[in-house]
Amino acid sequence: MHNTRFIVDSMLGDVAKWLRILGYFALYRADYDDEEILRTAKQKNLWILTRDKQLVAKAKKMGLKATLLPQATSIVETLAFMSKNLGLKLEIDFEKTRCPKCNGILEKRFSVGVGHAVPENIKKNFPVVLVCKSCGAVYWPGSHYRMMLKILREASMLRRESEGVDYGVEFSQ
Repeated sequence: MHNTRFIVDSMLGDVAKWLRILGYFALYRADYDDEEILRTAKQKNLWILTRDKQLVAKAKKMGLKATLLPQATSIVETLAFMSKNLGLKLEIDFEKTRCPKCNGILEKRFSVGVGHAVPENIKKNFPVVLVCKSCGAVYWPGSHYRMMLKILREASMLRRESEGVDYGVEFSQ
């Protein structure tokens, strides 16, 4: 599943960001319309993630892979669902993590060489940072990282608790 590449419906920006953090290629734009999603999925062999039943039905007719995500109330529930039903690995691997902003490839760099993009106290505490090759965004395992790990732990626990639960959601492959 880790080589699966996704296109994410315009309603699911948080899902796209999490897929990228977890190392999955995930195309997303807030202005995608259904036809563009279908066309792009077909051209690039991408798995469609959406909460739109009609989009899943259209994808099925075209022989495309699509998953209807449930109307979850939290990203924890959504991640647990995707882990259970799509085999999504709920762990951050810095070798695979992508830029949550633009989907770009991240590379390890010494923080002192990144310049003003990294505050001095971060340079002292984190000698190595991740820099996006596409947009230049800089990341380090600070408080946001600890919060992400907490969310992933909660999603993993929820996934284990939900074994055997039928979400009543249709999949096409």
